[in-house]
Amino acid sequence: ALWTLAREYAVCTGWFCPVPSQTWPNRLFIHAATSDGTLRNDIRLYWNETIFEQLDAIHHDWRVYAGDIPQVAAFPRLLWHPVKDRFDRLDAFFEDARRNRLPAYSFIEPRHFLRTANSQHPLQQIRLGEQLLQQVYEALAANPKVWRSSLLIITHDEHGGFYDRQPPPSAVPPSPDSHNSEYDFGFDLLGPRVPAV
Repeated sequence: ALWTLAREYAVCTGWFCPVPSQTWPNRLFIHAATSDGTLRNDIRLYWNETIFEQLDAIHHDWRVYAGDIPQVAAFPRLLWHPVKDRFDRLDAFFEDARRNRLPAYSFIEPRHFLRTANSQHPLQQIRLGEQLLQQVYEALAANPKVWRSSLLIITHDEHGGFYDRQPPPSAVPPSPDSHNSEYDFGFDLLGPRVPAV
């Protein structure tokens, strides 16, 4: 599925993950434009403001569709959100696409756990992730109204440890005091390139 989408649509050859680090810091950057100073998979609560609160401020609806426990749950302010239908199961995405009820911003979290995990994380079956990509694409393409008004971005939070000939570029730190003393890192460098379609 990913190969076919890459042949048919735009491939971003200059898409770098936010930090040269592990899964969680990069995912945190996706939602909050910061990893709260962490460079490791630090599974805890994060109180940073997120893109979801920014969307609320300009009155745009959003929803997180999750295959199991969403990593976005690390932001507890979102869990106590006054609008209760902001989180839903992954199956609801397909129904919302069919009925033309998708919000302005949808974030899809795959299944991360057990034998049916489809996040394409190492040690999981790649074919299950491929099936998810195909299902999402077909759900959007099946409804002409949804198709004309959607932008599907498929990316990864890290590169998987493969060598890349293109070095990561410098970055603007999330704040002037951004620094990780454990690694003496100032968040002024992006991570390696990642697949993005």
